[in-house]
Amino acid sequence: MQNNVDVIVIGSGMGGLSAALGLARAGQKVVVCERNSVAGGNCSSFPIGDYTFDVAVHQLTGVDDNGNCAQVFEDYKIKDKLKFFRIDPFVTLILPDREISLPGSYEGLEKAMIDLAPDHKKDIRRFFKTMIAWRQDILITGRIFQGKKSVENSNYGKIKLLKKLTFPFTGLFWFLNSRKTTDKLFKILTKNKNIAALFAACWPYLGLPPKKASGLWMVSCMSGLYGEHTYYPQGNSQKIADVFVSAIEENQGKVMLNSGVKEIIVKNNIAQGVVLENGQKIFAKTVISNADAIQTFTKLIDPDILPKNYMRKLSKLTPSVGPFKVFIGLDFDIAKHGFAQHEYFFYESFDFEECYEKFEKGLVPCLSAYSPTHLEPNLAPKGHSTLILTLFYPWQTERDWRSAKEQIAHEMIQLVEKKVKNLSDHIVIKKIFTPQDLNDFSLSHRGAMYGWANSPEQSLIYRLKQTTPIKNLHLSGHWTIPGTGITTAIMSGWILSKALGKKIKKKF
Repeated sequence: MQNNVDVIVIGSGMGGLSAALGLARAGQKVVVCERNSVAGGNCSSFPIGDYTFDVAVHQLTGVDDNGNCAQVFEDYKIKDKLKFFRIDPFVTLILPDREISLPGSYEGLEKAMIDLAPDHKKDIRRFFKTMIAWRQDILITGRIFQGKKSVENSNYGKIKLLKKLTFPFTGLFWFLNSRKTTDKLFKILTKNKNIAALFAACWPYLGLPPKKASGLWMVSCMSGLYGEHTYYPQGNSQKIADVFVSAIEENQGKVMLNSGVKEIIVKNNIAQGVVLENGQKIFAKTVISNADAIQTFTKLIDPDILPKNYMRKLSKLTPSVGPFKVFIGLDFDIAKHGFAQHEYFFYESFDFEECYEKFEKGLVPCLSAYSPTHLEPNLAPKGHSTLILTLFYPWQTERDWRSAKEQIAHEMIQLVEKKVKNLSDHIVIKKIFTPQDLNDFSLSHRGAMYGWANSPEQSLIYRLKQTTPIKNLHLSGHWTIPGTGITTAIMSGWILSKALGKKIKKKF
């Protein structure tokens, strides 16, 4: 291949693939360098025998006709190449004394909530008004900064004029509360702890409990889950990455697998290209890192050339927790044996802070369990099924997950057996995946599954900017804005490609 291109993207996670596709469609000669043998990063899949598993994807938001990510697919001309299964309920909570299903829509969830707590109808409706207002303000913001195209085919047209006129005031409210935790923000909406807990039940998707997680990012997560619904990709998550790769190549771009980057070439504070692990040099006008931000600024670049204040800021940021997963292949259809829905959250208690404290001790207080074969049976042999159990741990825990991983996996399976009796008797294959495995797979610092931890100080506008102190070096993915999630990473790449695309047009 040619050693001079317009854009080099480091890493083929969805933030990198999205930025690459956007710029390839803008006429740029783009090369994506990926160290692994498969593209997609957290949006990839792998086989174990006759079973296929997703590395990270449970459910996706924003991919329906009115969703933010669907607008990106439309803009990239790949929307008709991706199909999704709608998930509803979004999740079922398994508590010690009962089960609670949370529907995947505003209307369904509001009714379910009011049925559970009819005396708190006012507070419940206040939550929904807040979620809807936030979603509308996101659309208004997109319209202002990204133009008409960013909100085409969305619900922007349904926003009333009064709401648009009051945007400066609601925007100020969000800004003034942007550093509040979920717990503190929710106290503005209700004094009832049970109602707040039900709305915060999706906190594992943020990796922090309500007293630590960003309140606005929690509202963002909720408004996506319930306002844009949730979906699972037909085929599996690898299908999404493969469609992006094909589209990049159709636009004369190149995705190089087994081509890890060991250095970003910087001269006179300008990024000029990369050096691959095999020694090959590729030069470019623009370099985009979709890699771990810590890897980018401490391994791929000599940190001594970066401004000291930038490195001080970087040193104060905290990576998220890492995944501890058990991938299971079963010799029966689990959907017919008590596991009728796509995903369940198993909780020992509804005290989320206590749950997180137990994670820090290396215990198993709660977990997510989901079975994609309920929707996509081709991921397992006929009559069989897959089950993926997930919890998360800090890099260091009181009970070391490295030495205790078999016992931890056993305890996770035992927790699910409260719902599916004798599950252990039907296990054909079992693979344990730890934060160390994610670190090895993607070079994500300490196996961080969400990039930076989703605390108020590190979420939304407080996340790392996409521009860097090195000229022509940019960031994409969940270490930068907007934040955590596969579809959010796709949005990150799209936002960056639009910003860089405008600069390209100005030059010619």
